[in-house]
Amino acid sequence: MPRPYPPSAYLARRPLGALFGWGLLGWSLVVCGANVASAQAPPTRPPVLAIEDLLGDDYKLSKRARLELTQIGARAVPAILEARQRPSLARVRREALDLALSEIVNVLTKTIGEGLEARPQSGPASGALGGLTGVVDPAPPYQVELTLEDLGDLGSISGEQPSEAYPTWVRGQAALAALELLGPAVSHPMLRFPPVREAGLARVLLATAGRIYAAERALALQALEPKAREAFRTRYRGLCDLATPVVAAGMRDADAQVRGLFQAVRDEALEGALSDLDSAVPDERLHAEEVLFRLGTLAQIHLQAVAAGRDSKRTSAQSIAAAKRLLRRIRFGLTRALVIRLGQDLEGYEDLSFRERRATVFEIERLGGAESIPCLRALLRIEPSLEVKLAAAMGLLRQRDPAGANWFRRHGSDLPQLGLTKRELAAIHVDQGLRHLTHARFARAVREFQRALDNEESNEIAWYNLACTYSRWSKVDKALEALAKAIESGFDDTKHMGNDTDLDNIRRDPRYRAMINKILEARGEPPLGTDEDEDGDGDGDELPDAPPEPPEDVPGEDL
Repeated sequence: MPRPYPPSAYLARRPLGALFGWGLLGWSLVVCGANVASAQAPPTRPPVLAIEDLLGDDYKLSKRARLELTQIGARAVPAILEARQRPSLARVRREALDLALSEIVNVLTKTIGEGLEARPQSGPASGALGGLTGVVDPAPPYQVELTLEDLGDLGSISGEQPSEAYPTWVRGQAALAALELLGPAVSHPMLRFPPVREAGLARVLLATAGRIYAAERALALQALEPKAREAFRTRYRGLCDLATPVVAAGMRDADAQVRGLFQAVRDEALEGALSDLDSAVPDERLHAEEVLFRLGTLAQIHLQAVAAGRDSKRTSAQSIAAAKRLLRRIRFGLTRALVIRLGQDLEGYEDLSFRERRATVFEIERLGGAESIPCLRALLRIEPSLEVKLAAAMGLLRQRDPAGANWFRRHGSDLPQLGLTKRELAAIHVDQGLRHLTHARFARAVREFQRALDNEESNEIAWYNLACTYSRWSKVDKALEALAKAIESGFDDTKHMGNDTDLDNIRRDPRYRAMINKILEARGEPPLGTDEDEDGDGDGDELPDAPPEPPEDVPGEDL
């Protein structure tokens, strides 16, 4: 399947004249190839040796080996997955492998996100909380079948990160191709949350999972002989719970052969996990529960049969209790870490009054932190009370998850009847505006701050952040007008204004000086210092000249 070249491989396959033909862009690609994607991995042992230490009995050696795997990065993933397929692997060792895999995948997704932010000639975001949309379209185009030798230090926690925009984008492209190369077993770690990801990055990862599935579907269609079908199922043995998004897509496929193969993969994983619910070994039971939880909706019908006593193979009280517990966890999105933090699995939640359920939601977010996000998202879907959904959406906002803002955007007309004050509504929009401002999405930040002011016209925080946005956007006049409104509404923290780099573009303007001096005069304090000391702290700052005022209509930015 065609994938983007790592620049080192690309340069090895293109004549030098072609690079000169690209002019400056060609030279930048040469620099990127030399400094970024062809970077060598740090000196480490082969991954298989680190894995043997990780699976050993020495705790300290095992912990050191897991760190070593995360330093190796994406090159270690095939060996991690091979070790995970061992049938007699202890649960604690499997969890150590899963943790190393998650850390490597998280580094890769972070690299992709950084590449999206640095993407050349990218347009502004769209969506509730922003983020670049679609799959990155490399320019100039280059394609190759990526191999493990091309991965270098991608996915390594100690990998060298470029500081320039274009190399950062190229490295993000290589990380995107690396995820595709690593295949279906990275689809669950790639899409799970936490960590919280910007909406644009989440869409790119979903598209990547789609391309991984397309490659697997092509293999399924080619598996016509019994040996080929068995080989296809073997690739997923012991890894089905990590490949849940791909398996779920396969079971919905329009082609009967594809559906049959992926259903066989699911059934084999289910049979093993359901059988282990009756195991006398606690570790095996815990591992079975985690596999079934990751399978989620793929396991729901079978768990319902066990819980209702309709499964003739699993009639023990232990299996029935485990099935009921798992059905609650799947319904409410309760990870094992969240259950441990809460000290409960929400048994009897439906019988509580709406006030008690709302209090429970607040407790879930307070104790769970980022781990509460799957549960809060589930409550937005299944909770009948609008007031309780509001509590869940507020929790998601506090955790910086886009699903909370999306809910507020869809239910904006319902909010006044919930008893929110104007200031609370304004705070919701200010929070979203700050997220956009952090990622330099100025038009979207302006829109959110203006919505905050529509709810509370004298909100000094919204006015001040609006001034910061216009200043960074090089709209000096509008920035000064917004700052004047912020001061008029009560914002008078001159020290913060003097140190805030967001206002650098307006600080040398005489109107800024006049506003600050007016505040200082009212407090009986001395005015600002010399022109070389614009923030008034006596250190003789040298600030850059303000950039020229841009035209009102900036391409792609829609106010």
